[in-house]
Amino acid sequence: MTAARTLYVATWGSPLNWKPVVYRCSGGERTGFSSIVCAKADRYVVYALDSAVTAAARRSEVDGRILEAARGSGLEVAEEGDRVAVRPAEGRAWREALRRYMKAV
Repeated sequence: MTAARTLYVATWGSPLNWKPVVYRCSGGERTGFSSIVCAKADRYVVYALDSAVTAAARRSEVDGRILEAARGSGLEVAEEGDRVAVRPAEGRAWREALRRYMKAV
């Protein structure tokens, strides 16, 4: 008999406005932008809308680590006045940029 395998499934919108939270996990406290930091699954599936890579917000509401994750994932980060926006550098790269961004967050 094989052991049961676990699957973590989540839907995510734009992480641009997410704030870090201290989660109480079974192994202790962990800080992260999503409860995924507590998950111990064999496989992870995150459904993220393409709007996650075409979002805008007030700069004061955006955690710098989210912007670094966006930049590191190949997204363009445009800051103008008190607004910040993320978008793919080129249209054909949306899917891969979104995948990298979600993994980085």
